[in-house]
Amino acid sequence: MKTNYFLILNFLSGFILANQSSTEFQELQEKYNSKTFNYTVDPPKDETNSLNLDPLANLLSLVNWNFVMYTIIGLCFLLIVYTLYKRGLFMKYDQNKSNESAVNHFDYIENNLLEINLEEMITQAIIAKEYRLAIRYYHYLNTQNLAKKGYFIWDPKKTNVQFITLIKQRNIQQLFQENTRIFNQVWFGNFELEEQQFKIYEKSFQQLNEAL
Repeated sequence: MKTNYFLILNFLSGFILANQSSTEFQELQEKYNSKTFNYTVDPPKDETNSLNLDPLANLLSLVNWNFVMYTIIGLCFLLIVYTLYKRGLFMKYDQNKSNESAVNHFDYIENNLLEINLEEMITQAIIAKEYRLAIRYYHYLNTQNLAKKGYFIWDPKKTNVQFITLIKQRNIQQLFQENTRIFNQVWFGNFELEEQQFKIYEKSFQQLNEAL
């Protein structure tokens, strides 16, 4: 009987101690899991990057991106224009335009040959040292004088060869034929004249005018 009582008492004592130990262990675990015993160290924030990025972000926010875009477009356009200019495309356009203007000018002269003041045009061409152009004006002047003197009836649709055959006076025909040859060589052959050579040709055209 005493033995049974002792076993019961020993069992109760062990249960109480176990329960107390469990409670103390939980309290101890909660205590060391608290912030007081949290020794984990967070890595320091890199403030350098943030300090460096903030001014850059502020600067970029001040940029007028529309202005930048149109500036780039404008520069590209200027580059294209410069490239075309260097390749001579604009010069070719100006030359074609100039040639067209010259054709219109000569058409006007030929359609109004009997009323045009060709001597004034010759003088202006010589002053500008455009001797090739002066030769063409001289040829027009020869033709004008021949038509006014009745050697043929002026018709802008006829050729120089046709006019030559219409001239019956032999010496006048030969002079006009020679001057036509000079004109064709200089003008249609793109023959650039020096002043000395021009003066030689000029005498031949003047000789025909004086003979009329």
